[in-house]
Amino acid sequence: MVKNRKLTLTIFCLLFLSSCATTKPFRDTNGNIIKGSIAALETIKINGIKIQLLIRGENVTNPVILFLHGGPGAPEMALTNYYYQKKLEKDFILVHYDQRGAGKSFSKDIPPETMTINHIVEDTRDVSKYLLKRFGKDKIILMGHSWGTIIGVYCINKYPKLYDYYIGIGQVVNMHENELLSYNYTLDRAKQTNNRIAVGQLEKIGIPPYRSLKDGNIQRKWLMKLGGSIYNGNSFSDVKEGRKTNKEYTLVDWIFYWLPGLKYSNKMLQGELNNVNLFESVKSFDVPIYLLLGRHDYQAPSEIAEKYFNLIKAPNKKLYCFEQSAHMIHFEEPEEFIKTIKEISTYTSFYK
Repeated sequence: MVKNRKLTLTIFCLLFLSSCATTKPFRDTNGNIIKGSIAALETIKINGIKIQLLIRGENVTNPVILFLHGGPGAPEMALTNYYYQKKLEKDFILVHYDQRGAGKSFSKDIPPETMTINHIVEDTRDVSKYLLKRFGKDKIILMGHSWGTIIGVYCINKYPKLYDYYIGIGQVVNMHENELLSYNYTLDRAKQTNNRIAVGQLEKIGIPPYRSLKDGNIQRKWLMKLGGSIYNGNSFSDVKEGRKTNKEYTLVDWIFYWLPGLKYSNKMLQGELNNVNLFESVKSFDVPIYLLLGRHDYQAPSEIAEKYFNLIKAPNKKLYCFEQSAHMIHFEEPEEFIKTIKEISTYTSFYK
């Protein structure tokens, strides 16, 4: 009986702590909430599951950007801390959503068979429809990062009428080519820097496809340390510090972010992810396409994405290269990133 009471109390405390998440409202110089602004953490139910949204914008009449996080299972509302998005909130309504099985949207009640790319694409469609209705828009902007670019491409290809245009940050294209090039870069860098531990571990796991998620994580660990994931480690330190003060994610949310959310999402989606090949599956689009690539990106190598960009057909397309970034453009070069997003918006409006 005592054990049951302790368990009940523990669960209650965790739920209470999770409910303490909040997001700062927009205020004027007098401290009053700005009329017509929105700063909200919301839960909506789609396709039989609950999804968590972060919605922020200084003016509800502005265009809506739906941001698709990386991973699988690595939500980015937990990392932003307004580091790059604060200035975007002046001109856009920026919406993050934790995908099925990830972060705040993790639940043990999610049917395992629904942890698929197609289900997340359908979730994205329904979140998009919710935002269109909520803000009275004809279309919204879809923006994805890393794993989110796979969901983004499939979604705009299947439901183009919902979107004004698409922005891919660190676009993933072909996972077989992706992982082989990433591995070779990491091993070469380890040898160049005489990092014997890295060389030993990388040679032990061998070239991809990896035998396990653990082997893949070893490669990613050294890729991060050797500059192929984050080119300028110091520029990313502000984001790491920001995680400590992020109010949108509580301690409980962070626990669910790592275990079980991230681990579960990787386990369930890795097989499908490894078979992604946009060269074969998606070659043309009915909406404008903009790719933002880090010159030093070897997590989703920019040279593969550039080859894909040259192949695809779209009403309009443009490639932006960030010279001081690897895979985390929006964190590594936030000012240039913000400038580019605003430029794309102006450019697309003029083009239309």
